Amino acid sequence: MNTVEVYKTSKGGYFESERLAIDAQIDILGELLDGLLPHDERGNITTADRFNLLINILKKDNLYSLISDLSLAVEHMRANDISNKDIIQTIKQRG
Repeated sequence: MNTVEVYKTSKGGYFESERLAIDAQIDILGELLDGLLPHDERGNITTADRFNLLINILKKDNLYSLISDLSLAVEHMRANDISNKDIIQTIKQRG
């Protein structure tokens, strides 16, 4: 019997190559961050604009720190029952 080393991504994908697993994990991160970027159905924000914004985010030296801080903020808001409706209400109040 042979022993095989595999690498697992955060979405449960398995890879025999560490490099392929890292590449897949970076794709997962990019997809998640892409979901945070603005989508403009009027065409004012092009696909190239979105791509360039995403690349700039991924190049940040403090990317992990920013994501960690965002996660802590969201967890705090969940724990204190601060909803998306509360966020929208605050944005409207600040107008």
